[in-house]
Amino acid sequence: MSLPDTIETERLILRPFRMTDASAVLGYANNKNFSRFLPPVPFPYSQKDADEFIARRILEDADKSKTWAVTLRPVDEPIGGLSLRFNKDHNVAELGWSIAEEQWGKGIVTEGVQALVDATFTHLPDMHKLRAGADLRNVGSWRVMEKVGMRREAHYREHEFVDGEWIDDVWYGILRSDWQKNS
Repeated sequence: MSLPDTIETERLILRPFRMTDASAVLGYANNKNFSRFLPPVPFPYSQKDADEFIARRILEDADKSKTWAVTLRPVDEPIGGLSLRFNKDHNVAELGWSIAEEQWGKGIVTEGVQALVDATFTHLPDMHKLRAGADLRNVGSWRVMEKVGMRREAHYREHEFVDGEWIDDVWYGILRSDWQKNS
């Protein structure tokens, strides 16, 4: 079994990125607040960055990772992205997400992440666990993790050195058995 290319919720359509999405990606990613907790995302963010980001998503090896553009119905224009990186040796995957600042606080990430958790455990019967991490200061992200049933498993103090300062990371996880109890 494999994950669907398109996942739909009440408000969202998660679909593959297309090269024609570059201007939308540039529009939301060229924002200092957007990139604040995403250290690999440069600021300022250029058209070249957007083009390269999408090309990498299109060319990614589906056995190692899969990424979806997040679109808000009825408009078919990305407002962010959701991803999974697989560690198939251990039947674990890492969730990741980013969303346009204008969409923060509206439950969009929670809705998308819940749909991705559900799809992963439904379509990948060997998947044992999903995990996600965030900068401790990114309260919105760890609240998303809690809302979808993930439990805090680790708090790494001064774990990464980013932009001249040490930051703490928090990690959350959800086991298939936890998901089954709550579904």
